[in-house]
Amino acid sequence: MSKAKIIGIVIIIAIISFYGGYLISSYSPTIQTSKLGNITIIDSSGKYVEISIPVKKIVVLTGDAATILKILNASNLIVGISDVIANKPEIFGNISNKTVVGSWKNPDYEKIISLKPDIVITYTKWTLDAEEKLEPLGIKVVRFDFYIPSIMDREIKTLAMIIGREKEAELLCKWMKEILNIVNQRLSNLKEENKLRAYGETYITWGTVGPGAGLYEIIILSGLRPIGEFSTSYPKVSAEWVINENPDVIIKAITADPLTIKQSDYEKILNDIKQRLNLTNAVKQNKIVILPNDLLYKPSYPIAVLQIAKISYPDRFSDIDVSYYLKQYLSFLGIEYKGIWYYPS
Repeated sequence: MSKAKIIGIVIIIAIISFYGGYLISSYSPTIQTSKLGNITIIDSSGKYVEISIPVKKIVVLTGDAATILKILNASNLIVGISDVIANKPEIFGNISNKTVVGSWKNPDYEKIISLKPDIVITYTKWTLDAEEKLEPLGIKVVRFDFYIPSIMDREIKTLAMIIGREKEAELLCKWMKEILNIVNQRLSNLKEENKLRAYGETYITWGTVGPGAGLYEIIILSGLRPIGEFSTSYPKVSAEWVINENPDVIIKAITADPLTIKQSDYEKILNDIKQRLNLTNAVKQNKIVILPNDLLYKPSYPIAVLQIAKISYPDRFSDIDVSYYLKQYLSFLGIEYKGIWYYPS
């Protein structure tokens, strides 16, 4: 074989190896290491984290991650929680009785260390000093959001690999996909130019969303077009701007507990929106959806997508009972079907 042919083969092998490695790192949630009993995962911050398995003790700082752990039947692994989880015993059950280690934004690192967890789960954009405080002591920090639809499937499956709950994760992700497929099928022939335009408002009045925000993705999944083009995930706008954009649909996110909120509370929020945006098509046509974060985010987000789509395009979803899927979700959490999880319901 000539020297030129050998060089050519070497180049081809190098290219295949490079792109093969790229595809594996892009799509595989974990990378097996050479050490027995260890795996290396890529968390949602893009950080490689080597973890000894099986994981036996977890401190969870976010309600979103606590929800996933409960659904995956891994509540017994949790040894520490943030105050936001402790304050919702109706949703989290016995998890709320675990040791409280401060708030999700400002955890008590000394208390976390005293619990000797294998891993601590937190958000990607907060508690940025966690690695510095904990990892020198052998406590691994894993960053998952569990509120952004486009990465949630991957996050759930990655966490499941860490704790050995792959089968439960597959069932959960399949259930989520089935609901999203209903929306996709009903809206499959809806042209882009015919999609209604939506204003998504965060917990803050006149706070809206752009690329990278969970609510932004949910609006698109619901067959709507977000008003405005922003370069940041959570821009602030004005009443004049929203009225001028004249959205056809308004989606309002709230922090209230869906198990304890009253209809009168929802009506108060609705009346506030109508007063502020009474000149918009959304108010005139009564296309307003109010959603607590316990439904809007987490693995329940497909239910929020379905409810938004039903309010926006009622003729396409007239035979769909959203409560049917809500009952299924609550059964995953071991929660009795009660409360008001979306409005109008």
